[in-house]
Amino acid sequence: MFKSIKWVSIEFSDDPIPKKSEKTKKTKKITKKEAFKKGKAFELYCLDIFPENEFDLLEMTHNPNSANGRFVESDLNPDLKFRDKKTNVIFSVECKYRSNLFKGAFKWAKYKDQADRYREYETENNIPVFIAMGLGGTPDDPEQMFIMPLKEIKYNSVYPSALEDYEITESQDVFKILR
Repeated sequence: MFKSIKWVSIEFSDDPIPKKSEKTKKTKKITKKEAFKKGKAFELYCLDIFPENEFDLLEMTHNPNSANGRFVESDLNPDLKFRDKKTNVIFSVECKYRSNLFKGAFKWAKYKDQADRYREYETENNIPVFIAMGLGGTPDDPEQMFIMPLKEIKYNSVYPSALEDYEITESQDVFKILR
């Protein structure tokens, strides 16, 4: 279920960065619908990381169609909320999948406001928030998986060196991070 890849070094070139109009046709802009599908696929993958026999699922973000197209305010909260059956501790998980690093880092939040919203949720609800990060592969089978406490993350992007202690390579790693 869990795979691991080694980080590779990145060499920088003195070649100028091409203008938008010069970029190759390989660059693909992802649509909102595609992004939503990938996000949902990764959320379902994350559910398997928190097995039902160990964790109760208390909340999960909604499908936009389930509210007849209406905005559901709780969808601004982290994607998943669990209760650890052994410790009775409640915690939330925000799920973020990326096919690759952006400028050498995992960009888990697009905007500072998004990151601040999760920090505010954590403080107001007195519930720890974890960021589940899938990297490479596909959303339903990422090559690498990390779960990092939000309180350990200072910026919207996290460099690979900061993620090393939070990599999930086997199911027991989840318990080491949460408990």
